[in-house]
Amino acid sequence: MDSSTPQATRVVRPPTVILSLLALGILGAGGYFGWQYLRSLGGQEPANVAVNANVNEPTQPDDSPARRDQDRYAAVNLLKIALAGYYGDFREYPESLSPLAPKYVSQLPTDPQTGAPYDYRRDDRSYVITFTLEAGVLALSPGKHTLSPNGIDVVPEQSAVPPESVTSVGVIAADPSLATPPSDTAPPDESQPPFPSPETPVQPSADADADGVPDEEEAVHGADPANPDSDGDGIKDGDEIYRYKTNAASRDTDDDGFTDMEELLRGFDPTVAGGRWPDADADGLSDPYEGALGTDPSNADSDGDTLGDGAEARVYRTSPLQKDSDGDGFDDNTEIQGGYEPNGPGTMTDERKAQIDADFKTYPAP
Repeated sequence: MDSSTPQATRVVRPPTVILSLLALGILGAGGYFGWQYLRSLGGQEPANVAVNANVNEPTQPDDSPARRDQDRYAAVNLLKIALAGYYGDFREYPESLSPLAPKYVSQLPTDPQTGAPYDYRRDDRSYVITFTLEAGVLALSPGKHTLSPNGIDVVPEQSAVPPESVTSVGVIAADPSLATPPSDTAPPDESQPPFPSPETPVQPSADADADGVPDEEEAVHGADPANPDSDGDGIKDGDEIYRYKTNAASRDTDDDGFTDMEELLRGFDPTVAGGRWPDADADGLSDPYEGALGTDPSNADSDGDTLGDGAEARVYRTSPLQKDSDGDGFDDNTEIQGGYEPNGPGTMTDERKAQIDADFKTYPAP
């Protein structure tokens, strides 16, 4: 070839494998120094964070007086429901709260501040549970309160007038001095039957069994004045007569084969065979029954724990008034979904699971 002929310039390219190794080295170095920088800021290694994190760990529970009072209010209402169930089975109230667990309530509630059990006293026909509020809840002021079958702070009617205020003719005087006529008036004619004046209070009617129905009126309804649940259907005579308009002397007012309590729990009208009572929030509990429980008849989930009031009252036996029935920082639904006991510590027992399954069949979701 002629030496004067120009030669093509030859470009030398490094092998592809060398370029790849060089790129990987740059990336590795950048990642290493970046990681060291993050560690210098005091952060944990991501692997350790992922392993040790507990996404289910609850936030610090609210331990304010107001929250404790909410827990107390929910606890005594839960005990009221459990005691009604016990009475329906045995026709009497237990001597202590212990027999309620685990059949009627999985675990007995205790005061959220002291951990002490609630004071419970009973006689043959009634009971009283005493609890103390710190800040007050709903319409209840701070201080000591009682729960009886009649409700909160409702006790059997008793005369507030001391015996010495009763006159010789049987009329109760507001002031003992009124028992003696003024000197300028003639003494009463004791041959005539006594009668109270409009200004003089009369002695309240007796209610021996503390069911909210005066003894003389119980006879009109065929009820037993010595038994707060004359027909043994689990509903107090006072509620039957005044709230539900059912027959306090018959377990099955409408003769349809279901007791009045069974119909109440199913949302049926116990006074009319096949009839149903209104259920404004469609939670499976009739509006009158929700009134007795204290739940909101216009809200299917009164406590906002994503469990319907019907499911809580009839199946899970948790408080429909408190989203965290046992106060452990987890709401009832979270515990149930995880297999934990929503009314106390630990997981659900096989007996508890069987009870829930059976009640779901008895009270299917609406």
